[in-house]
This record gives sequence, C-alpha cells and structure tokens, in this order.
Amino acid sequence: MNKAFDLLGAYAIKAVYAGKGKDEGSTEWSDTIVEFEGVKWQLLTIGGSDEFLDWIQNFILAQIDGVKTCSYLSAHRIMTGKWGKLDCLRKLLFIKKIEPFKRLDMPLAIFCHSKSGPTGPYLKKTFCNDEDYGCSFCPAPGSVKGEEVKNYKYYIDPNDPVPNLGKPFFQHYDVEIEYLEDEGGIIVKDHFVEHIIAYLRQYH
Repeated sequence: MNKAFDLLGAYAIKAVYAGKGKDEGSTEWSDTIVEFEGVKWQLLTIGGSDEFLDWIQNFILAQIDGVKTCSYLSAHRIMTGKWGKLDCLRKLLFIKKIEPFKRLDMPLAIFCHSKSGPTGPYLKKTFCNDEDYGCSFCPAPGSVKGEEVKNYKYYIDPNDPVPNLGKPFFQHYDVEIEYLEDEGGIIVKDHFVEHIIAYLRQYH
C-alpha cells in the first residue's frame, strides 16, 4: 500500500480520538468504508491511550498469547465481543459491551496508533488474511517473540519515546518499518497522530 492510503488511516485515527467511533472504556475503535483508487475498503481503526483506564493498562507488563495483555484483550473485544476475566474493572466502571466488528465482503485495512500499535498486527495474524493490510503509527512494543506479520507496516519516529516503552519485556512485531527523520533527542510531540499526518501529507 502507499502513503496516500496510509494518510486516510491517520485521519481515521484522528477521528477516533475526536469521539467518532465506538468506546469500550480502554478500547476506542471505528468501522468505516472508504474508496481509494476506485476500490472500496473497510477500515478498522483503533485508537491509543486517551483516558485513565488506558494509562493503567499501559503499565501492565503481563502477556497473553504472546502479546501484551491490553492488546490481547482489545483485539478479542473488537473481533468477538467477548470480555475476559481481567475485564472486571471495566464492569465496576459500568462500561457497556459493544457489538463486535463485522467483516464485509471487501478488502480490509487495520490502522492503529500508540498503545494499540501491537493490537493491529496481533489482530491481523489471529483473525485476518495475509492479503488484508495493516498499519500502526508510533506503536508501543507488544510482542513477546517478535513474530512476522505479513502485509503490515509501522511508522516510527526515532524521537518518539513510546516505541521504546516496555523494552526489553516486549519488542516490535517483524513488519515493514518506515522511520521518520531523526532530529536527535526525545520529542514528545512527535508521538501525536498530527505529526504523522504532516509527514504523510508531504507525499500526497
């Protein structure tokens, strides 16, 4: 896939953060349809940390099925609608379940950002086909063994601290990685999705 398509995904991520999606407490996602170069695509877009429950889960270094626990739980909430035993806090907060994602008869693309960065490749390798496309912007590490996931891409800014959080307990999946320009040092604002949008718009 190309940068113009990834730009659509970055805008979809921004829309999720703006509240235009489904909210399950620490899993915010949207299901939309876009047309790109004459082909209709179903977009599954998953946001990152933007509320208190997210930050709690960020510091849980346990894993299930080879991926960070929060990514495992998010993927299964979205794809199956099922909550695990570790979702007790969500129940105490009266967070309601949402109908799971429904795959349509068209190509699928998964876009993720930050905390949900490893959720995308885990979801893709567990529930999707090799032909489906996936892309994570500024992903946190979340894989135990760094398994290969085909047709998946990461955008990482070397100045963004998040892609290194959780190492050496977790690492990135074995995917295509495009690194943005290294300006030296740590620049927190380079983690925001607006930074990715500005980068991709240069090529559009």
